Amino acid sequence: MISIIVPVYNAQSVLNRCVACLLAQQGCGETQIILVNDGSTDDSPRLCDELAVYHRNITVIHRQNGGPSAARNTGLQAATGEFVMFVDCDDTIAHTTCAALLDAQTQTDSQLVVYGYNNVTGGKVSAVSFGSHLFTNRSQLAHQFASLYVQFFFNSVCNKLYLRRLITTAFPHDKNLGEDLQFNLAYLQNCYTIVVLPQCFYNYIHENADGLTLQYRDDKFDLALQVYDMVDDFCRGFFGPNFVNNGNDAILVGDVMRTIQRYVFCSPDGFWTKYRQIRHWMKHPRVMAAAKGMYTGTPVFMGLKAAFTLRCAFFVLLCFEVQKLVKKLR
Repeated sequence: MISIIVPVYNAQSVLNRCVACLLAQQGCGETQIILVNDGSTDDSPRLCDELAVYHRNITVIHRQNGGPSAARNTGLQAATGEFVMFVDCDDTIAHTTCAALLDAQTQTDSQLVVYGYNNVTGGKVSAVSFGSHLFTNRSQLAHQFASLYVQFFFNSVCNKLYLRRLITTAFPHDKNLGEDLQFNLAYLQNCYTIVVLPQCFYNYIHENADGLTLQYRDDKFDLALQVYDMVDDFCRGFFGPNFVNNGNDAILVGDVMRTIQRYVFCSPDGFWTKYRQIRHWMKHPRVMAAAKGMYTGTPVFMGLKAAFTLRCAFFVLLCFEVQKLVKKLR
């Protein structure tokens, strides 16, 4: 049986859509659906309880607000299935997901099943698939790890099937960045066979049609460096001290660029103050080193490498100021 854990927070407008796709799973036997109401202040608690009344395989847990990681930990404590999945309350999965994952796990005796996903924004669907792969040792995974990482296949827990008995580390809920990634890296330590499916079963539904979460935090740059160090430590411990993860370099450079974008869009600082701050970030020794060795498998990453290698702080700031102006004029 699969236990499907769904953190719920102020989801009254999307909860029924999410739960409907979980109840519609075909060919996988009974599932356990755990709705963890994380201190919602809208009508979500009532909707959760109502769903549990009509569907005996739904369990509802009400808790004080602690964030999605804390809610997932609560769900794990209540899970009874051999397998565990995580679904966010504003997303959906295909009706054949559970059956396909169980079939793949049975055929390969894998400890982790990973599958593709769709980014759904304003009715537009963008599929992200890594194809079909079977990794039976760390050496095989090492050759593909950077490519998987830059496509964010390890950054989320929502496109995976886990063995519950192998989940030995809870979600860190005192962190502000990378909780899912940290959970996945800890879980990988218990895996010796991983199967990747080409199908895009998971739908990440982005309600913001602009595709931008324009929230700036003063510590975002420092948090990006912390995640970089965490992944680097994992790779050297898991794959060997000489392992070079140029995907980690690329993600750091991308995170810094997103930090710059949000800083330009959200900060009241003047142009030259922004320029000095951006130049400081781009000239940081670890960022400069990452830019030199980063993965460049796509045009986007090639452009990032060029911008950071040349340290074009003025050009980067000007581009985002123009983007900000265009956005205001729309």
